[in-house]
Amino acid sequence: MRRSKYIALTSVFGGLAILTSISGLSRVLVYPLVPYLKFDPAEIFIVIAYLIGGLHVGLTTSLIHLAGLMLLADEPIGPVMKFLAVASMLLGLEISGRLGLDRLKRYVLTTGLRVSVMTLVNAVVLYFLFPGFLEFFNGYVSSLGLEGALAALFLALILTGVYNAIHTVFTLLPSEAVVAKILPIISPVSPLRHRGDEPLDS
Repeated sequence: MRRSKYIALTSVFGGLAILTSISGLSRVLVYPLVPYLKFDPAEIFIVIAYLIGGLHVGLTTSLIHLAGLMLLADEPIGPVMKFLAVASMLLGLEISGRLGLDRLKRYVLTTGLRVSVMTLVNAVVLYFLFPGFLEFFNGYVSSLGLEGALAALFLALILTGVYNAIHTVFTLLPSEAVVAKILPIISPVSPLRHRGDEPLDS
């Protein structure tokens, strides 16, 4: 891939992802079981960039989005967690593409990797860094006849795992639909018919 195309792809889709966050669209679709979690359409632009240009383009676009979120946020944890969620999803797509998996298996592997990574991250964040967030889950815990911080953490990890699984599908379906429409025009190196990343040319 020529460097000019690489810069263009990452700049355009990174900018679109940031604009989506600035516009407030990233805060509209609430996960009802845990309302502080949102379904973020900004991820769609990052995955489109990946499907068009490959892993380098996708990760760079995600880093641009991370930089924008860091400038907008009051604390770094949220943006970093967003980056880890997207990066793990891109890695899942990359691995499944290189393995030549069909669509269902690709979704399963990608979803499983994102859920696994974010479960570990959330366990650290909720238990060690921000245990106050576990208070939100006390109502759920009480309704199940349980009690204690570990019960709240376990339930929190289950509910956030479901959220990440749904978010993966929420992101992949429209991303693949868009790329399928524009493939004949731009002829990308895409995991939909994976051939591996092209080297950057000057």
